[in-house]
Amino acid sequence: MCSSRAGHGSTVTDAARADAVGLADLCIRSSPDRFFLAVAVVMLVVNFVGFAPSYFLKLYFDTPELPLRTHLHGVLFTSWFVLFAVQTVLVQRRHVRWHQRLGRVGALLAILLVLSASMIIHYRALEYDGSQASLTNTTLVVSGNVALLLLFTLFVGFGVLYRRRADWHRRFMLLASLSMTPQSLGRFGRLPLPRLVDPVPNEVLFVLGGLLLLLAAVWVHDVVRRGRLHPVTGFGCPFFLGMVMLAAVALPEMTWAQNVILWLNNVGP
Repeated sequence: MCSSRAGHGSTVTDAARADAVGLADLCIRSSPDRFFLAVAVVMLVVNFVGFAPSYFLKLYFDTPELPLRTHLHGVLFTSWFVLFAVQTVLVQRRHVRWHQRLGRVGALLAILLVLSASMIIHYRALEYDGSQASLTNTTLVVSGNVALLLLFTLFVGFGVLYRRRADWHRRFMLLASLSMTPQSLGRFGRLPLPRLVDPVPNEVLFVLGGLLLLLAAVWVHDVVRRGRLHPVTGFGCPFFLGMVMLAAVALPEMTWAQNVILWLNNVGP
């Protein structure tokens, strides 16, 4: 059962009591709402299926061996989705104490993810082979991943900041998790399919289309559940999509963005 009691006597600070109250409010308000758990399951499935050939089932698909840094990032990446699903279940079952404790683990995991993703992005920039086509494609990949990493960092930061406001906290953490799905969605575009919308690559199409569906589902949930958009999703979803569109459409053609790629290759690993 959910309990808002944070401790005994004078050993509990006012801030701790406020945290406990906020978390109790989170589990009480969220318990009838299955939407966040449903999205958590969808993200886990998308992550597994998208990375199955190159990571989870790589032995079966006989794909090339991966460097240690990629394995580390894969473990951290998957752990975040698992943790988000577990946290959602804990909230629904009103296990506030465990939710609070795992929240501290989540904060540490987020920091490790940012560091790991930064390293992966750096090495992706070094995949430039000297051709103009490669420069444009590498800039697209790097700018897209940088934008997603900024979104993840921003949403997690606000999620921690607003942890005492249950409805704000869970939506910020949901958007943070959604900012990690494009990498998985893009893998669906590598399936042996003809180009669906010329001249847009299938990977870009799956990323943008998948994000539109997921963000639209968040809006529909708010309208059905609350009768109106929540401030976090009302502003956060368009901001999210705008950042992705900027990184996917505008930045790859900008000279300064391509110059960054050239500079990183000159500097080396």
